[in-house]
Amino acid sequence: MIPVSEIYGPVVQGEGAVAGRRTMFLRTGGCDYRCAWCDTRYAVDIEHKGEWRRLTSVEILDELYAKAGGCRSLSISGGNPVLHDLTDVVRELGAWHINVETQGTFYRDWLKYADVVTVSPKPPSAGEWFQARKYDAFMKRLLGDDGTNRIVRGWGNPEVVVKVVVDPDDARDWDFAGRISETWRGDMYLSCLTKPHDTGDELLERYRRLETLAMQGQGVEGIRD
Repeated sequence: MIPVSEIYGPVVQGEGAVAGRRTMFLRTGGCDYRCAWCDTRYAVDIEHKGEWRRLTSVEILDELYAKAGGCRSLSISGGNPVLHDLTDVVRELGAWHINVETQGTFYRDWLKYADVVTVSPKPPSAGEWFQARKYDAFMKRLLGDDGTNRIVRGWGNPEVVVKVVVDPDDARDWDFAGRISETWRGDMYLSCLTKPHDTGDELLERYRRLETLAMQGQGVEGIRD
């Protein structure tokens, strides 16, 4: 049984490499992090566990098909969805475009069924300890740098995207993004920190401060917005 916080859509994906894509959302319950600025605490905190539904893979698929209409794209998020075995879900949706978002702390083989895996290591402002060795091991498994990623029938090599949330008012976050970019060969997306009680004006001003940093580009390579 898989703890599910919510299944909804279709909606338009708002960030990262798949921004603008019409998609369904599957948000699982449970996370190994407790980020200070998390905007989906209802899918993270144990106090919300009673609100999560425990569903079988078949029940998840039935609900997705019922709500999707003609949409054939799925974003899987959390919490951290890689805490759970979603093999049967993603394998059944082989004709769909699947994007998975995770912080890169746990690896599961079902990630190989995704089209895009967005890896979002958490910066200092999150209040969590970044475990560099764990992140590096995850990336090696996902990218196949250790020789384990042999092409098997029904499996593929997902596009791997790195996305870092940045608080433009916290210099530690920018330094962190720079360190991540030094070890990443591809493009990296910066996502502006959002806070649960932001007004539109507050968020816009924070985006503008991040834009200024990104345009200067000092210390961070391969930025995309």
